[in-house]
Amino acid sequence: MSGIRPRAKEKARDGQNDNLADDDAKDQARWEFESDRVFAGALLKAAKLAGKPAVVPSSLRASIEGDAPKDKDNLPGYWSNRGRLAALDNRKLDALAYYKLFFLTRKEAPKAYHGKLRDDEMDEALALWKELGGTETAWAVWSKPPSGSTEELAEGRWEKPKKTIPTFELSDLSGKTWRLKELGGKTLLINLWAT
Repeated sequence: MSGIRPRAKEKARDGQNDNLADDDAKDQARWEFESDRVFAGALLKAAKLAGKPAVVPSSLRASIEGDAPKDKDNLPGYWSNRGRLAALDNRKLDALAYYKLFFLTRKEAPKAYHGKLRDDEMDEALALWKELGGTETAWAVWSKPPSGSTEELAEGRWEKPKKTIPTFELSDLSGKTWRLKELGGKTLLINLWAT
């Protein structure tokens, strides 16, 4: 996140290391984004507890409301902080929309902390839902993950083939011969696999 000052010197120093491999540079950028997100999230929580939205500096606001990151691993943190900032600014419906995007993009389920399941974003969204007069029944519908896991939704997709399938002739168990050229123009699913 740009605009966060506490780590500016450290970032400048790290940015001078041009000996990093591409994967290491990506990991470093991901770590920097995550540490900035955690800092921003903590500041937003503190401002909410204090009831003082003005505590959030304009540079931090601009970085939180900036464009979504291109790295999909950073999206959940981005939407989480967008939701927190919108809630802090009393834009509760916007906050719920951002929290929903957080739930759709997070790849890991919340973990137990000191023996208790801790899901801050879910708790924050539920509090907003109740403030807006939402019912438990509607909450159960809104908060339910879509069919299939979040990871499957993020990874599962149809892609156009990059190569054409080679021509073939195959005999099925009844002895009928199938030729690819005779199947042209028809809707066909071919499942290719090997042992």
